[in-house]
Amino acid sequence: MDSSHIESLPPTAASPEAIPRASSYRGVLGRQGFAWLLAAQALAVFDDNTFKQLLFFFAVATVSNSATRSEIISWGTALYVLPYILFSSYAGQVADRFSKRRVIISLKLVEASVLTLATFAMFLGQIHAMLAALFLLGIHAAFLDPAKEGILPQIFPEAGLSRANGLMQLTIYSMIVLGPVAAGVLTDVFPSRRYVPVALLVGMALVGLGCAVGIARVEAIGADEKFRWNPVREFLRDWGEIRASRPLFHAVLAIAYFWFLGAVYLQNVLGYGHDLLHLSDAGISGLMAAVSVGIGLGAFMAGKLSGSRVELRLVPIGAVGLGVFGVFLYFAYASFWAAWAGHFLLGFSGGIFIIPLQAFLQARAGEHSKGRVIAASNVLTFTGVVLGAVVFGVLTGPLHMAANQILLVMSLTAFAAVAYLIIFLTPSAC
Repeated sequence: MDSSHIESLPPTAASPEAIPRASSYRGVLGRQGFAWLLAAQALAVFDDNTFKQLLFFFAVATVSNSATRSEIISWGTALYVLPYILFSSYAGQVADRFSKRRVIISLKLVEASVLTLATFAMFLGQIHAMLAALFLLGIHAAFLDPAKEGILPQIFPEAGLSRANGLMQLTIYSMIVLGPVAAGVLTDVFPSRRYVPVALLVGMALVGLGCAVGIARVEAIGADEKFRWNPVREFLRDWGEIRASRPLFHAVLAIAYFWFLGAVYLQNVLGYGHDLLHLSDAGISGLMAAVSVGIGLGAFMAGKLSGSRVELRLVPIGAVGLGVFGVFLYFAYASFWAAWAGHFLLGFSGGIFIIPLQAFLQARAGEHSKGRVIAASNVLTFTGVVLGAVVFGVLTGPLHMAANQILLVMSLTAFAAVAYLIIFLTPSAC
């Protein structure tokens, strides 16, 4: 079976004037309130990534024991991701029971409050309090995700979803790159007053609050739904809704696979740069930036290529790229620029892969359960991230694989994913 069996989804029936407004990136940006949504979520991503890096810089500067330093960094990474697994069921219910605009505005207030606490923690030099603040920011992010993604189908007809997602991912990965860079610059500017950069993030959160007020007003889609406090039972209920739609089920699995693969690839950058290319920390950061910028630009291109459709035919093309450029990097370690280009193209392929899947999830989730379905998908997604960390540990630990060998192994899984996508992810099964 070839990729021609994977068909694109036609636009949904929207009002005649809605389609032209979503038929180009200019039209998408001109949609009422969307530019404010982009700005609000971009500032949230920037604040989170900047504070996390400021915390790590503080640990490097103040903790002399290298093992303790590594433990703090590992805990910081885990504490930020863990809320997606623990609280996504609640986050999805909140996103459906209340207006998503109200949820986003409320969460911007929470963000500013948490960063205020983080400022005092940094001022006092209490690293455990900083870790607690990072965990709270992770909870904030877990609740923000289904609200900011679930609001897109309420703002756009299906014809605009791919481009809207492309712009959203472009801004997200731009902030993922800019956040750590800003942390480094601010740490150099305020070497003896490390709390000042965190205080500046409070101001950024308040700017984000102002942006959130401009988001288009939308109705609550599940206001009459009973709030369910058992997260396991709620996840199983939402998972059952996903399983009821075969294409939606396979799309959610593909999204989780992307994040699993990304977790391995991103952890592998450090070893690839240090052990094979013998780069400094700045050079390794350059490789990481190449991946992030690549994903953002790939997402932008996926939105452009999708046009007014949810273009699932792009997904196996992206998977092919994830495999091909992984193999390329197996051989590319003799040259920094070849390795940089390979990491960029790996990220670009990832952007092509993920955008149609996200748009499909948003379009095909139940009309009154989009937040809950997106949240259930997030549970699986971040379980994939944790699994990726475990697999990476096994490949580097007991199996003693070099960084380029790990890329080769993961590339084989990407080629297997191509066959899976072509066979199972068929919109005609809807």
